[in-house]
Amino acid sequence: MKAISIVLGIVLTATASSPVWAQCQSQTTLFASNNNGSVGGAIYFNINVTNASGITVGKLDINVAPATTPGTSFTLNVYTTPGTHVGNEAIPGNWTQVSTGTGLTNANNTPTPVDVTDFPLAFGSQGIALVVVGIAHGYTNGTGTNQVYTNADFVLTAGSATNVPFTAPVFTPRVWNGTVYYNCITGPIIYCTAKVNSLGCLPAIGSTGTPSATAGSGFTVTGSNVRNNKAGLLFYGKTGQNSQPFQGGTLCVATPIKRTPVVNSGGNPAPANDCSGVYSIDMNLFAVGGLGGSPDPALQVQGTVIDCQWWGRDPGFPAPNDTTLSNGLEYTVGP
Repeated sequence: MKAISIVLGIVLTATASSPVWAQCQSQTTLFASNNNGSVGGAIYFNINVTNASGITVGKLDINVAPATTPGTSFTLNVYTTPGTHVGNEAIPGNWTQVSTGTGLTNANNTPTPVDVTDFPLAFGSQGIALVVVGIAHGYTNGTGTNQVYTNADFVLTAGSATNVPFTAPVFTPRVWNGTVYYNCITGPIIYCTAKVNSLGCLPAIGSTGTPSATAGSGFTVTGSNVRNNKAGLLFYGKTGQNSQPFQGGTLCVATPIKRTPVVNSGGNPAPANDCSGVYSIDMNLFAVGGLGGSPDPALQVQGTVIDCQWWGRDPGFPAPNDTTLSNGLEYTVGP
């Protein structure tokens, strides 16, 4: 196949992107309250992180008191203390706020989601305090058999409650009703603007499967609605999105830009001249060296955010703009 040479020769500026929830690991206690706190109260529990790498919490589900009207707006503030909540519930100075989020309530015993700001929990034990503003917690009285919840990454042990945050009296045992979502992976998002090609078609980037640092296959990035039987490749980078004029269209990936090996769009055979072509590459397979080229090692690092865009030939435009440019796709490499 004929080699393709691309010269960028421009200075680019990345723009920030907005993450989208996709997949998280999680641990649920229960949603079966038989007790509740006061409006503005707090509930406490311990999380002992057994994963040596720690975890990052990105979202919580909570339970609200039975009298709460669904659709009520509220704020949830998250505090931690080293070691344990036990004995610290009435000592405000021992707590540090690490996160906050807002939400709208669902009915009692139905999970109410809160997209809190991400916060890390290191290996070892820490006390957690969840303080609500504008509503009351719904929780369950502890029985000794309903207070410990374990998975491969942490042990959650409940717990206690106070009607006023960090103020006695302390009611114990009380079991937080909720779900911890952690080590979340942002799903692929589409951004930027594709370049209408010389046949009047608008190329569209897409993906199927799950990006993975270890799977070795199973995440395919496509570029559809492109000219048939034309060479193309995927621009990709790890420094953010971009939106800058380029070759008669928009460059959606910030520098430095890397490239995959060249692929062919296929589609209807000649003499057809249409937009039946589809570019396709398995980025998991490319990442592990299965497609040749020089993949960036960051493609095999969990948590790396990748931005990408299809580039291809379009002889219907005069040089130097005789190219196809799709819109952009951003994804996060999973485990």
